[in-house]
Amino acid sequence: MNPHQRLQLKVLVALGGVTCSWLVLTEFLGPKEDDIEVTILAGIEPSMVLGLSLHTTGHQIDLVREGSAWHLQAPTNELADQGRVNAIVADLSTIKAKPVDGMAPTSANIGLVRLALELEGETPRVLLFGRKSPVGDGRYVSLGSVVHLTTTPLPPALLNSKAELGSPDPVSGITPADENEPPR
Repeated sequence: MNPHQRLQLKVLVALGGVTCSWLVLTEFLGPKEDDIEVTILAGIEPSMVLGLSLHTTGHQIDLVREGSAWHLQAPTNELADQGRVNAIVADLSTIKAKPVDGMAPTSANIGLVRLALELEGETPRVLLFGRKSPVGDGRYVSLGSVVHLTTTPLPPALLNSKAELGSPDPVSGITPADENEPPR
């Protein structure tokens, strides 16, 4: 083997060593599957949502979209505040979370809030929300049997069991629930 071939061999061995080291390090130090952030409702566009049902302890809100207008069906039967409902539906499609390995839905109090989305041409998707994480701002949520921890803020209406989604009076701008509240 001449000196030029030996030098080429040394360079190839060094490059092979660097490549193998890089592959090993990325395997051990790279993101693990459970560290990967996912969009909980991936593939769902707001226009696909035909109905929304939100249940909390002692409170229920059911909304149905008829054409482009949202209508409350529970607790009352009236036209909904279109801006608020459209904002909630848009926010739902952006909720991101990380899977939590080995956590059972019962240990995360999954089911404190139940949100069912009726989708165009699909079976309803049910999100179950649980307690807030003891570390950070995330909240536990499951879609099926996998528990996730949210990494993006949830729509305030999901956390407020008395969210008012009725349409405001066009003259006063007051929603029916606001009538009983003291002035601020």
